[in-house]
Amino acid sequence: MNNLAYPLFKIEYSGTLLNRTLNDSVDLSVRGGMNVRVGTGDFTLYNINDLLKSGANAGSQVIKFGDTANIWLGYNGGPQVGSRLLFPGIVQELSHDLIAKEKVIKVNLVNKTERLLSGLDSKDYPSGGTINTAGAIITDMISRINGYRKAGEASITTTNVTTTTKIISYAYNFKTAYDVISDLSSPEYTGQSQFLFYIDTNNDLNWKIRPGLTTTTPNLDETQFIEFKAEKLLMDVVNAIIMNAGNDLNGNAILTYAVNYPSVTELGFKWKYFVRTEIAKRVINMFPSFTNQQVRDEVKNQAKAEANRIVKIMGEPRWRVNAIAKGTTNYPGTTTQAIVSEIVKVTSPSLNWASAGSKFLRITDIQHTFNTAGWRTRYEMKEDDDTKAIIGALV
Repeated sequence: MNNLAYPLFKIEYSGTLLNRTLNDSVDLSVRGGMNVRVGTGDFTLYNINDLLKSGANAGSQVIKFGDTANIWLGYNGGPQVGSRLLFPGIVQELSHDLIAKEKVIKVNLVNKTERLLSGLDSKDYPSGGTINTAGAIITDMISRINGYRKAGEASITTTNVTTTTKIISYAYNFKTAYDVISDLSSPEYTGQSQFLFYIDTNNDLNWKIRPGLTTTTPNLDETQFIEFKAEKLLMDVVNAIIMNAGNDLNGNAILTYAVNYPSVTELGFKWKYFVRTEIAKRVINMFPSFTNQQVRDEVKNQAKAEANRIVKIMGEPRWRVNAIAKGTTNYPGTTTQAIVSEIVKVTSPSLNWASAGSKFLRITDIQHTFNTAGWRTRYEMKEDDDTKAIIGALV
């Protein structure tokens, strides 16, 4: 059903009963970004009866759970130079349908490392140990959970995990690797600014400081997109929080709160309850000679600072843009590859985002789809505390 002069995508499918390259599937979608734990993808196979009728396995189910499917874009001389492996996946879900007496199968994929990231783990890393920085803890944890993988299952590498120097203590019980990395990405543990992370197409964990503005920051205009939708989100606003920072030496909970009063005046109270029990554990480990009152005071001081940081960041509405362009792995109208986590400068005359009023947004999600309308690329861009602090136009 791919009637283009050349295939813009290729699916390398390797399963127990079917091993071939698929170029006749449509309704293909691949997504990767900061909003999902790992990439996701799906594709639909049409005319599957032709596969079921032929070969030694005629009549057998040709798609199996756990089979692998690598999705390439710009394949075989398409609009890009060469081709790019966009998504290495495994089959997670299958759905079957019958359309005009032809069997149709929709295949849902997840990144090959999904099971490892979602598995539960427990470990205590005291500040006096040999593994006592956020980067070292993440690297050690990944090395350990790689030992849980099944035969033939891909492992996660850590060549792009940034080295940090702040000495910390960190303990967790029955947490997923994803949740542990999320915790350790905060300034409290990195000793720097907020970190971001994602799994790339080589199954390598990228954990790094959020990229900032550069002299090569891409300039995007709403006219470069087929669709351009901007909205200011209130649902993400949190301007008042209660924080549970853990238990003192007597087992009593230590609570504190923080309020962003200017935000409350404008928007009303938007409460949220946060659990940061690792704060008390860290203080108790770092100051073993403290009395119970000293523990409570220090934990409250650290929890209050963290709570104030959160309501400052989350207390204001943020802009979010969803924009769709003609299919490309680059930024629209450029030869620069689009990368999740980068900052872009967005101009929108219809929103009066022009000249010095341009908005600096971060790419949080990129999705490619192939269907009867052709190849489309959707970019999700958001304001965060770094981009909101950028004044004027640097580039």
